[in-house]
Amino acid sequence: MACFQPYGDYFFVYDEKADGYAAALDWYDADSNRWGSCVNTHTAGTWAICNKDFTEGREISFRGARYNSGNPYDSGGWVSNLA
Repeated sequence: MACFQPYGDYFFVYDEKADGYAAALDWYDADSNRWGSCVNTHTAGTWAICNKDFTEGREISFRGARYNSGNPYDSGGWVSNLA
């Protein structure tokens, strides 16, 4: 599960099950060249929080993903919200 809180520019990533993959969130700022990931390196059943600093009013796109040894394995569709 992945979500974005515009107030404070926080990403949240929840790892729902112990399947050997890390729950992650891929993001990009559609109005600039910034992009990255927020990876939950904790155990299943936990949340990870990543705090970013985006310019207000920018379109931020993100998607939930699974990583295997630090490499993207699969992902969901992109969604967008304003920072």
